[in-house]
Amino acid sequence: KQIDWRLLNSIVLPGMLLGTLLGYLAKPFFDEVLAKQLFGILIVWFSARELWRMYRVEVVNAWPLWRTRLVTLGAGITHGMFASGGPLLVYALAGSKVDKSRFRASLAFIWLLLNVLLALAFFMDGRLMPVVNHVLWYLPLIFVAIKLGDYLHKRVPEQVFRQAIYSLLLVTGVILVVSRYLS
Repeated sequence: KQIDWRLLNSIVLPGMLLGTLLGYLAKPFFDEVLAKQLFGILIVWFSARELWRMYRVEVVNAWPLWRTRLVTLGAGITHGMFASGGPLLVYALAGSKVDKSRFRASLAFIWLLLNVLLALAFFMDGRLMPVVNHVLWYLPLIFVAIKLGDYLHKRVPEQVFRQAIYSLLLVTGVILVVSRYLS
């Protein structure tokens, strides 16, 4: 009941669905390691920028609609390429001033929908079968993650929640940037 259907139907679903299709189709044309590093640089930039704004206690106004749509399309593209549209979608929705309950519910819905669609596409093109055993081993962790997420959601203040999201994104971006050197 917390899902922001107006936001999903007017902005998120169109951008994410189109972007996911574009990213899925474009993936074979890009060097995967370089694309992930560039994606990591983008994540580092916007998460560090938002953390800096929070540190300086800058008032951030809601984004214009065109910016939210553009970032959402970019999130779809990265979701189609890497099955990782989360960082940019988090950024897009954080910029739209969605409260944490609606933020969580809307993200959960869109990720469920897009990941089911991607899993079907990966199954059909043969990319799912080599990793299906690994996926099955992770399924029990979903229930632990849901319980832990629900527990934290009810107890973490909005400002701390946003700081944690951007900090996690910063770490994720750094890992993507240096991943070539870690392997």
